[in-house]
Amino acid sequence: MDRPGPRTTTLFSPWHRAFVVGLSYFVAAYFSLKMTQGSTDIAAIWPASGVALAAVLLVGPQQRVSTLAGIAVASLTANMLAGTPLLTSVAFTLANLLEVVVISSLMFRVSHKWVRFDSVRASLVFIAAATVGGFSSATLAIALTGGGTLGFFVSWFTTVVLGTLIVTPLLLTIFFKTKAESRSPSVRRFAQFGALTVILTAASFAIFHTGAYYLMFLPLLGVVIATYAFGPTGSALSISAIAFAMVLGLDVTPVSAGLNLQMLGLQFYLLCLIGAAWPLTAMLAEKERLIRSYAETNALLELAESTAHVGHWFIGKDIDEPVWSDEVFRIHGVKPARQQKVGLKNIADAAAFKLYHKDDRERVRTILVGAMERAVPFEYQARIVRPDGSIRHVHSIGKPHYDRKGRFDGLFGTFHDVSEHIDMVEKLHLARREALHEASEAKRLSETDPLTGIANRRKILSSLDTAASHAIQNKSPLCVGIVDIDHFKSVNDRFGHAMGDAVLKRIAEIIQSVSGMTYYVGRLGGEEFLVVLPDINERGGVALLQLISAKVACENWGEHGPDTITVSTGLAQLGPEGDVNAALTAADNALYEAKSSGRNAVRHAGTVLRFGGGLPQPDNDLLDRMA
Repeated sequence: MDRPGPRTTTLFSPWHRAFVVGLSYFVAAYFSLKMTQGSTDIAAIWPASGVALAAVLLVGPQQRVSTLAGIAVASLTANMLAGTPLLTSVAFTLANLLEVVVISSLMFRVSHKWVRFDSVRASLVFIAAATVGGFSSATLAIALTGGGTLGFFVSWFTTVVLGTLIVTPLLLTIFFKTKAESRSPSVRRFAQFGALTVILTAASFAIFHTGAYYLMFLPLLGVVIATYAFGPTGSALSISAIAFAMVLGLDVTPVSAGLNLQMLGLQFYLLCLIGAAWPLTAMLAEKERLIRSYAETNALLELAESTAHVGHWFIGKDIDEPVWSDEVFRIHGVKPARQQKVGLKNIADAAAFKLYHKDDRERVRTILVGAMERAVPFEYQARIVRPDGSIRHVHSIGKPHYDRKGRFDGLFGTFHDVSEHIDMVEKLHLARREALHEASEAKRLSETDPLTGIANRRKILSSLDTAASHAIQNKSPLCVGIVDIDHFKSVNDRFGHAMGDAVLKRIAEIIQSVSGMTYYVGRLGGEEFLVVLPDINERGGVALLQLISAKVACENWGEHGPDTITVSTGLAQLGPEGDVNAALTAADNALYEAKSSGRNAVRHAGTVLRFGGGLPQPDNDLLDRMA
């Protein structure tokens, strides 16, 4: 069992954080109070409000009570050290706490995490919350102190709101910027940022100290430059620098009663700076987000296109050549080229057509020109020839593209390299053809007698069954003939097995030639052959077997072969009951009778046909009709 590790303690416990926050708040509050003394107690901003709100927004829910306690102690201490009576100090402290609680509560109702103030929505929520919090704080301060002038209320309200709006974004931006960046900014950029801040602070101090308010456009220009150059950090810090310079250089004219319009004007000027900088910051931040999003999306698109070998292209009315994605260039085997919008001459003359195979070029040109002229979808498959001579098969589909006003401005399409698919399909077709050929060859070999090349015993008997079924179904005649070579053993004994094989092959050829394609011929085994004669009666069957016997008897076997070879045949007709075995038995009995009668004879089952010696005499009338 694992032992628990030693307990670790963090340097920044909730109360340590409260101490740091309280100390920061005390410094901001005390020096603000000290700087207002001698200026009719009028402050331009109250930075302590921004410090307190930033602290509450940064800590977790469990640490907010300790943080607010630290802020309370710091506020009370700063007020009392600045000479404020105890009860008044307590009242001001409670008012300061109320503003922080109100603002943070309103902001947390919208979002539990505040990181940036560079969007319009975040800015509006922050400004509204700061306004409500400042109003609540000013109201409570007047109520607890037993009254107050309108000038006091407005001064409290404006300084709290400005302090919150200026300091809080600055602190949060710096905190999250430092936390997010893995490396520190370069010395050069840090120096540029510091120089701009110093110049802006010095110029603002000079303007406010000398009263040269006609030059107040210069700080605004500095804020714009800082925002463009350094983003939200530059915006927040530049406004803070101007506010700090205003506090240092301000010489407010005392008034006997009422509002100090000079101070209100300067505070309104700070609000104008904020109003000018924040929208610009939001737009720049949104631009950066869009650029990053586009870059990420484009990278993912390129990855997907390269993985799937699918690119996209566009041809419009304001460009001379199709605009290709990187994958389309890779498919064509050429390097990406910069597209120039020089005005469409004629899509039919586009140089991209030259990359197509010469046999596909005009077909593709016709399809695309027609799609451009009629603004219709298109699809084609063609071949392209790369610079290295290799051929790629591509499939392209597309549709018309319309601008924001609904006007047709070109064609958008995809480009898919289907070479691997085509190769696979061709291989599959080739494999299928080879498989069919091999199956056909295997079937042929399984059904063919290897010596004679005619049907073997299994095949001819199967053909007999098929023919018998057809004959029974159609009530047509069917005859079966068995042909046997006479004295075949003596041929092998006298002339050798090679001559015997030659005799078998030649007699098979004679039987096949006489039978033609109408009848079935096969080798039963040894020197016996079976002839299946569909749609022929006994008379025709006898005539055909007589012709076979005559041709065999007349065959010349050469000087090294036998003088004459004859065959004996038996014929039987399938009975009306369709008994194939009975027909084969009857034909075999007829053959036996032909053998017994001296061979070289044709016998029909149940009929004895006799010839007047020598070779059999065929039925000439039937043979003439069969010829």
